[in-house]
Amino acid sequence: MLRKILDVAFLHLKTTFQERAALIFGLIMPVIFTFVIGMGISGFAPDGDAPPSTWAVSVVDKDQGQHSEQLLDNLEAKAVLVVEERDEEEAAVALEAGEASATLILPKDMSAALLDGDSVALEFQLRIEDQVAAQVVEQAVLAAMNELSSSLDVAAISLNVADEMVLFAANGRPS
Repeated sequence: MLRKILDVAFLHLKTTFQERAALIFGLIMPVIFTFVIGMGISGFAPDGDAPPSTWAVSVVDKDQGQHSEQLLDNLEAKAVLVVEERDEEEAAVALEAGEASATLILPKDMSAALLDGDSVALEFQLRIEDQVAAQVVEQAVLAAMNELSSSLDVAAISLNVADEMVLFAANGRPS
């Protein structure tokens, strides 16, 4: 049985690559294109010895709530950020001295506003001198905030569906 399968495969390859053009475009050209493109983009790879770039972010947490802690956890999970909690004065000094690429100020009522489904305006101060760091940090903060708000949206929708289906009765058991 295996011999018949190998004979059919060999016959298929023989008829497919019988013409020189099929052999060139089917086997040789993909190898050449892969080599050329690989050599072309190899200059964009970081050095193997260089550590990955990280940027320091000062966070002023005026809220001190559950959701601000979750946002801080999301920020700390980002590999490009080094998150340091500071008060407003220390954060301003660190930003001015270049010790931090950005300062993020979480408003006092952030957790309550997020629970109410309201939008929250975060105060974000960037070092204009280093625009690459500013863009990277801003995108990482926006991604962390989107993760937090998405999880809150999913939780709110789940609770609404559970209420509509009367899954939670007053005594704690389904009716």
